[in-house]
Amino acid sequence: MCPGQKSWRADHHSSVQSSLRSLYNRTMASGITVHESVEKLVQQMKVHRHGGTEDRLKLLMLRVSDDLQNVIVDEDLTLYVKDVADEENVFKKVMSMFPKTECRFGLYDCSYRTNETMKEDLIFFYWAPDEAKTKSKMVYTSTSQGLKTKIMGGVKYKVEAQDLVDLEVSEIAELLGKGSVLQLEGIPIAGQAKK
Repeated sequence: MCPGQKSWRADHHSSVQSSLRSLYNRTMASGITVHESVEKLVQQMKVHRHGGTEDRLKLLMLRVSDDLQNVIVDEDLTLYVKDVADEENVFKKVMSMFPKTECRFGLYDCSYRTNETMKEDLIFFYWAPDEAKTKSKMVYTSTSQGLKTKIMGGVKYKVEAQDLVDLEVSEIAELLGKGSVLQLEGIPIAGQAKK
């Protein structure tokens, strides 16, 4: 072998280490792994693309797979910008996607106006409704912390919600602006006069 040349074995070992490191970084304390498609979609939401807003995600809904092995995309409850284009109240539509009796994780691309400007921020939701089964709550709770730190790093706002009151517009507006949010998804916030 020539000096500076790596052997096949060294390249293979490095590749295996990289794959294992990636898998380790996606595995939660619960032993549940985040599916790589989830990571890709979260990264897409973190990095806004210019143009083509119709195919941009508005709400990425995640669930634990039935075999309790992976955090996966819940296709039925995920919304794209085009899905809410004709909605009169986008916020209400997004919040209605959280199931009343099942736990979920959600990443919501929220548009709002403050005293100064229009803003868009991502909000991570850990939804564990009172009506959900105890075992499900335990699985989601043990998975949520790792998901927040390993995948949702850089997401400024995080909400742990147990009932519909936690998903009300006033609660989310307070989280985003401590009294400075005038509109959420184009809907005026009650009690907030334009300053």
